[in-house]
Amino acid sequence: MSATITPLPQQLSFDDALDQHGVTDPGRIFRDPTAAKNKFLPVHRWVNWIAGFSGTFTGSCIDLYLPDRRPGATVLDPFAGVGTTLVEAYRRGLNTLGFEINHFAALVARTKLQCTQISESALSDAIAAYAKFMRPIEQELDHAEGSSGGLAVDPSKLPVPRTRPPKGFRSRVPFFAPLVERKVLFSLDYVASLPEELKSFFQVALGAVMVSVSNYSYEPSLSSRASAGRSSIVNAPVSHILVKKLREMTTDQAALRKELASCQLNPAAAVYRQSFFSGSQEILADDSVDLVITSPPYMNNYHYVRNTRPQLFWLDFISNASDLKALEDANYGRYWQSVRDGEPVQLSFDLPEASLLVDQIRSIKPEKGAYGGPGWANYVACYLNDTDRFCSILARVLRPSGKAVIVVGNSIIQGVEVQVDRFFSILGEKNGLKTIGIYVIRGQRVGSSIVNTGLRENATKKIPLYDAAVVLQKP
Repeated sequence: MSATITPLPQQLSFDDALDQHGVTDPGRIFRDPTAAKNKFLPVHRWVNWIAGFSGTFTGSCIDLYLPDRRPGATVLDPFAGVGTTLVEAYRRGLNTLGFEINHFAALVARTKLQCTQISESALSDAIAAYAKFMRPIEQELDHAEGSSGGLAVDPSKLPVPRTRPPKGFRSRVPFFAPLVERKVLFSLDYVASLPEELKSFFQVALGAVMVSVSNYSYEPSLSSRASAGRSSIVNAPVSHILVKKLREMTTDQAALRKELASCQLNPAAAVYRQSFFSGSQEILADDSVDLVITSPPYMNNYHYVRNTRPQLFWLDFISNASDLKALEDANYGRYWQSVRDGEPVQLSFDLPEASLLVDQIRSIKPEKGAYGGPGWANYVACYLNDTDRFCSILARVLRPSGKAVIVVGNSIIQGVEVQVDRFFSILGEKNGLKTIGIYVIRGQRVGSSIVNTGLRENATKKIPLYDAAVVLQKP
């Protein structure tokens, strides 16, 4: 007897979403989700995070699905990144919490939420002291720069910082030029002398500007400037750039403090540097969350961890490749690179359409083994298994009538389209949640780690990549 296949849920356009909610003003629902918009928004602009969504988008979701902002209401982001959802909830006086496995991202999110507790005068004094500390050092180092970009003096004659470059950090070309590296190391000397609350503020700022003074850039994934056709950076005014970022952050800190004072609420906020899967059982009570706004790592977004390698190593969060692999293994869905060589991964739930999809991918170019369909089928199965686990936790922690807005994108695996958004809807309903809608919020997406590679060559037609918001509700 053949299996009965449930049709995948229907997607709705932006206009359909407006009609369904009775909204005539597009500014009230699903504003532009592009994360790049954050570079213009206070607090959000501290770190340019290439993944995720914009503060205007998360803010519009809160205003739509939690309009009364009652005291004690809680907003959760299980994949918090640098805290976009958390900041928007916090500035509205709502309790908020997030989970994030990446050390640097968790530091950024936590610092944003705690920044108003830092003394403005103490921070201002620390910034001035840093500029004073670096001024003679940078002057001496700048005088050592040769006309051709090399050093005009014996390196042993230059000032020597106490901090050493991270031993476990590897890059195809030197990450920093020699002069820039010494400036960064002296900056780390100063940061190490600060009390913890000021130290985190400086670490966020340094992590935010680090790549911009290096021989690497985001294209959007981290790659050498040379491979992107850009010239190397032989020297840079590191302290000037860092002070500029710190002053931008202090301006936003003052504005956020004023905004919180005006709402006369004292919301609770927490960021847990651990997996949502391992931490939710201990930390989140049943029926305790009013609204979830999140964007899980996209299917095979391998660079989610790799893009922060410089910050993780140079800010001393990890020390070797095994630490990096531990983060990759803890990632949502793992990675193809992590699971391709294992035994065939089976789905942990019964869903005929998912089984057929995995079997279809597994049958493609089996002679290539891990690099063909069998390896990629393992990855897709891991991702869908985590999606089922995620939806089961949502069903437990959401309050009755609580909602979850999940931003995901489709993916092309071995030429086969995986409509990730629709599987979130199906698996949500399998776990007792109701689908409010699937809204296509961006019809064209670029930057996927598998675009323009052989992984799409089997497609019989060009398949566009898109972003969608899946809205689930607990009955």
